[in-house]
Amino acid sequence: WPTIRDHLGHCGVLIGPSGIEIRPYHPPTTLNRWYSRAKQRIYLSATLGTMDDLQRRVGGRQIVSLSTADPLDAASTGERLFVLNPSPEDALGPNTLAWALDQSTRAGGRTAWLCSSHAEANDLQAKLTAEGLPVFRLKPRDDSMFDSWTQAPSGHLIAAGRYDGLDLAGDLCNLVIITSVPQASSEFERFVVAYLGDASFMRHRVGQRVTQALGRANREPTDRSMYLGLDPLFARVLADSAVRQSIPAGTQNTVKRALEIYDS
Repeated sequence: WPTIRDHLGHCGVLIGPSGIEIRPYHPPTTLNRWYSRAKQRIYLSATLGTMDDLQRRVGGRQIVSLSTADPLDAASTGERLFVLNPSPEDALGPNTLAWALDQSTRAGGRTAWLCSSHAEANDLQAKLTAEGLPVFRLKPRDDSMFDSWTQAPSGHLIAAGRYDGLDLAGDLCNLVIITSVPQASSEFERFVVAYLGDASFMRHRVGQRVTQALGRANREPTDRSMYLGLDPLFARVLADSAVRQSIPAGTQNTVKRALEIYDS
């Protein structure tokens, strides 16, 4: 607030069901002298997406995609199974949640839950706590709960808007549950999805986040993990060509298999 209160005329104010968000429409990166004076700037990511969307997110100048002369060998990250909720019930409805918790029991240990928003994470935390289950809530800028979760014999790690940056390799976690389609993780993104036409770049972002989520527990060749998509909208969204185009080749077969299982 001390940083932006004198610049509200340059900000958008978004009021939504889970909070109020005040932010510049575009990140003011070019006003940062270390960025603007740099002769070269390199952005590294396994899920780059489209260059115009990346520029929009970074708030910088035009970005050019760099690629290797020869394709790099795809790394082996073990086996993974993606299973979608086959019912029309909400992601955290009683039957869907019971199904997810049954899979968690079968997994025999730690389960990671990836939520789109803090409001959804709060709802999930309340439901799991009511079931008497050990819950570890990951908060922004505080990863201490992650360490506590890794040291516990079992438990449920809940994260909001964290589809990347979590390394759950080996036997640390074999079950990752994605509660809702990651279309929007902030009031600003919800505004874009709701009011800016088809928001094609947001559909690309969904593909990126699904890809990131499906890599959390698959980091090494020996990893064998399962992922659950609880949102009943998952199948329809993943069938969208714009979403599928933003999913890299290494993940395409996993998504295709998930849709085949869902159809059967």
